[in-house]
Amino acid sequence: KLNLWQLHFIEYGRGITCYRVAKTRDLILQGIPDELRNELWLLYSGAINEKETNPGYYEELVENSMAVQNVASDEIERDLHRSLPEHPAFQS
Repeated sequence: KLNLWQLHFIEYGRGITCYRVAKTRDLILQGIPDELRNELWLLYSGAINEKETNPGYYEELVENSMAVQNVASDEIERDLHRSLPEHPAFQS
């Protein structure tokens, strides 16, 4: 999958300069490799524009949320380790 995305970037550009074509949608539906997930989520969700428009806001939200402990975040933390045990971020 990663190779297909690399070829797509060569042909259509990367980041905010990337052309969105039917092939882009097809690649997304085939699955986004873990190595590209963050980059492409920011791009295709529009979050990259929000981060540029509101510098520091995301970091502020993260910092504020880290200070709050609640039942939902505890359950999510447990579920991530059970649901995605093979993901490098959740390896012990």
